[in-house]
This record gives sequence, structure tokens and C-alpha cells, in this order.
Amino acid sequence: MNTLKAVVMKAGNIIGTDDDSLEFEQIILKKLVLAINDIGSSSLMANLDSGYFAQNIRAMLTDWEQQNASETENTIRLNAVNLENMRKYKYCYFIMCESDKYPRRYFDRFPFTVDIIEILQNPKYEIDVTLHEIRGLEYHMELERYLFKNVLDFTTKQLIITYCEKENGNYNKPSIFAVDIATAFGVDIPYAEQDVLNEKNSLQFSQEIPNCNLAPKPEHTLTELAVFKLCPKLYYHRRTDNCYGVYLSRLQLKFYMEAVLYCDVLKRFMDYNLANKKVYAKNSLEHESIISEIFKQSSTAIVKYFAFFSQYEIADTLRNVSAKVKGFIENAMKNLKGSSYTVISYQDKRYTGSGYELIIEHDNRVVDYDLKTWRMSQNSTYLEFLVLKTSDNKSELTHYADMIAALDRNDMNEDRVNLISRVIAKINIQFDSKRYANDGIKRTDELVRQINNYDFNKATVMESEFCAYCRLNDVCMGR
Repeated sequence: MNTLKAVVMKAGNIIGTDDDSLEFEQIILKKLVLAINDIGSSSLMANLDSGYFAQNIRAMLTDWEQQNASETENTIRLNAVNLENMRKYKYCYFIMCESDKYPRRYFDRFPFTVDIIEILQNPKYEIDVTLHEIRGLEYHMELERYLFKNVLDFTTKQLIITYCEKENGNYNKPSIFAVDIATAFGVDIPYAEQDVLNEKNSLQFSQEIPNCNLAPKPEHTLTELAVFKLCPKLYYHRRTDNCYGVYLSRLQLKFYMEAVLYCDVLKRFMDYNLANKKVYAKNSLEHESIISEIFKQSSTAIVKYFAFFSQYEIADTLRNVSAKVKGFIENAMKNLKGSSYTVISYQDKRYTGSGYELIIEHDNRVVDYDLKTWRMSQNSTYLEFLVLKTSDNKSELTHYADMIAALDRNDMNEDRVNLISRVIAKINIQFDSKRYANDGIKRTDELVRQINNYDFNKATVMESEFCAYCRLNDVCMGR
């Protein structure tokens, strides 16, 4: 407004001045005045000329100046300064810290779109140039983190972070940066409950299970039996489909995206190996380029279903999955006794127990090609539980019976979901070895017997760190 005032007050000197000698704002004003003159000379309305227009503009500026002078004492001034001139303040506000606004969305802008970058850098096009101007998502996220760091650096006493809980009828979550800080200090960010259902269509969940025993099932999977030992209440809802199968929290959905992407990458890799009869040398890095290409295909196919996550959350998930796939292959090579290997999918196996059929889900097989031996693992376990451990503390329990006893008494010193994954692995090994399949049946017979005799009305929550990842967490907590 001050700039406009200064320019308008000199309007009389502008009209006769050549455009080359004028500033941009002066040229705009000159064109405006000339346009008003043209209107005044051709209009049928009286008193509409440049003088009349100028009088109104001057009156408006005078009114603004008087109003501004009367409000000076109560004015909040916003100063835009360079970082090197930035002062430190006792109190700072970081506003609009919602997950969809900060980190700010990254856009590939012309000319450096993804397609153009691919053409410029891909050797097959024989251009092969390095564009130092290309920043990309990683650099964008680095700048966003740097901005947040500066806010922290220039605050000496208290930083107040605000975000809008509800906007345009939609609920917002706080920025992942704010969540990370809260996590570092071991606190939760409070937010209002989302009352999105009215009385007519609200869902009522009973925390008590009706007095009942479940009818014997004709078949069980190993994963189902493991769910029972993890938490009988979870197993009951899984069997009866009572509000089961939906992840509600953002944390759960993020881990679900990670699990789905990981399993999809491995499935594509195993299918590729089967179709092409691929065998890899132990010390070769040939698998890396293949997995890299498969990872791109899988990301394109899967991530679009999780578009509600911020770019930062998606990029973080992609990094985690890439590291886990790499770790899986490295661990497979570390246990090789021969010099070559492959990873392939394998069909499920069925065994007959005492009055039921048992399905062993053999999702993938790491084959020691020289010795014709293999190790099995189950992706279905990962998809079921989202995490295979909730603590970095390694359990000292090694025997199956000790693990089952720790689960039954809910030993708080043990990582419950990690014990379950190890129980599955121990049973799986017995069936995989063929010679010990009968021992495996004895263990699953006992688990099925417990399920058939269990009064689920007395089922209680086996509370542990896993509860945060459980899809029934809101139900158990009465939310």
C-alpha cells in the first residue's frame, strides 16, 4: 500500500514520461490513467474522467493512512528476513503444521519432469547428462527439514506448534515432523475424538464376548493358530468376522502399506526367478538390478492405493521396504553353505491332524542350489501382524515349551509378537524337514484342542506393545 501511495501521488509526472524511464509499477499506473482518460472522453456518463478517478484514489489512500496511524500501537508486524539476519526469539509459533501442508507437497515442474529426466539421464538415449539443477524429492525434503530446524534454532524458550484439527469437514493429522518430535520426548499429541457417525448409523461394539465355545473347524492355518496364542480375543473376532479386517489408525495403515509392498516385491522377484530359472552366485550383485526394476513396478502398482499419505510418509515407506528386501537377501546369502542360490515361491502343504486339516503356508523358499537344501518363510505372517517384533531386546528363550509358557502368562519382559513369529518358525521347520512332521502335528493338535475347549466369554486382552498395531485396538479400548 505504501508503494502504491508513493506512485499514485506522482501520477502527474508519469503521463509525459517515456516508458523506458519508468519503473514497472509506474508503467502500470500510466496505462491505467490513460485508460481512464479514454473512458472520460467517450463515456456518456457525466463527471467520469481521470481527475474524478484520481480524487477517489487519493481519498482512499488518505483514509487508509489515518486508519493505519490510529492502529499502529496494536499492530502485529510480520518481518521477512534472511536467515543470516534472523534474531532469536523467546517464543515462536509454527502454524498450519498439518500433515498435508508441511512438509509441503513436492512437484516435478517443467522442464524437469520425471519423463524428461529419464530421457536426459538414461544411457540408452545417448544423452547421458548430469543436471545439477535437478533437485528431486529427497532434496525437497531436506529443505523442509532445514526449515523446521531453523525454527527450532531461533527459538530460545518455547516453540508453539499449531494445526487445524478439522478443515472443510475433514479431520487433519499433525505433521509427521511434529509427531517425530513428540515421539522423541515420549509424549502424545492430544487431539479431539472424531465423532463422524450420528446416532442412527453409529456402530456399537460390545467389549464382552457372548458366552460361547467356537465350533471345531475342519481346517486351520498355522497363522490362525498363532493368532490364538497371541491374543484369544483377537482370534475370536478373526473367526467371527466381528469388526475384523479394517485398519483404522494412520500408524496401522502405514505399516500395512509397508507389509503389502514388501510382500509384493518378493512375490514378483520369486515369479521372475521361476519364469527365467534364475540362479544367483553367492557373491554376485546381479540380483540388485533385477530387484531394483521390480521395486519400481511394485511401487507404481501399490502406492496409488495409499495416496492419502503425504509424500514424506510414502518416501519413508519406500526406503524401509527397500532396506528390508535387501536385508532379506543378505541374510539368505549369509546362511548359504554352497556357492549359489535362488528364491522361489512354493505351494502350501496340507497335513492331517486330529480331526482337522492343517495348512502350512509356504510363501517363499530360499534354495541353496548346490546342496539342494532350503529354508522356508511366511509372508502371510508379516501381513497378518504388520510387525514381527516391537522391541530390539533379543529374547533369551530358545525352546518351544518356554516360549509357549511365556505367552500363556503374558510375560511383560518378552516381545509377544516376536515370540509368536518364532513359534511359527519352529513349527514350520518341523514340517519342512519332513522327518519331524509328526512332532509338528503334536504341537498343532495341542493348539487346536485349546481353541475347541476355550470359553471365549472369559477372553481378556493380552496387553502388550503389539496392541498399537492390532486392528482391534480401538474396539478393545472401547473407542
